[in-house]
Amino acid sequence: MKFLMMSKTKYFFYLFITILFFSCGVDKSKVNGLYVIVNNENTIDSLILMNRFRYERKIYTSNGRFIYKNSGKWKIENGSRIEFSNFFIDRDLVYSEDYYVNEESLMYVTFEIEKIFSNVKIFSNINLKNSYYLKVKNDNYTSSAKSK
Repeated sequence: MKFLMMSKTKYFFYLFITILFFSCGVDKSKVNGLYVIVNNENTIDSLILMNRFRYERKIYTSNGRFIYKNSGKWKIENGSRIEFSNFFIDRDLVYSEDYYVNEESLMYVTFEIEKIFSNVKIFSNINLKNSYYLKVKNDNYTSSAKSK
C-alpha cells in the first residue's frame, strides 16, 4: 500500500510539472498593449503591439528629443518567442542631432517573451545591458492608432 501511495504522489507531481510547463507560454490575445524598455540609459523606447499583429515603435533621447518611429508586423512563435519585421535595432546610443536611420538597416528579429504572473516581458538584450520591454498598459490598440 505504501508503494502505491508513493506512485500516486509521483504521478501527481509529474502531472503538476507538466501542466505548469505547458501553461507558461504567452497567449497571443494577452500580448497587445504598450511596452517601455527597462534599463536603457540614453534612450526612451516604446513599443505598441496592436490588433491584426501590427506594431508601432517610437524612440526618443533620454531628454525627450524624437529620434525615430517605425512600424511592422509581429507574431508569437511557440508561446515563448516574438518575431518582428522591419525592426530598428536601438543600441541605447547617444544619438547626435543629425542622426539618420537608414530604412535598409531595418531587420527581422526574434526575442524571448514571457509572462510571470501579470507581467509580460520581451527580452531584447540588444545592448547587453539586460534591457527588456515591460508591458505597462493593457489595451486593444488598433492599427489606426494615432500618436507621436
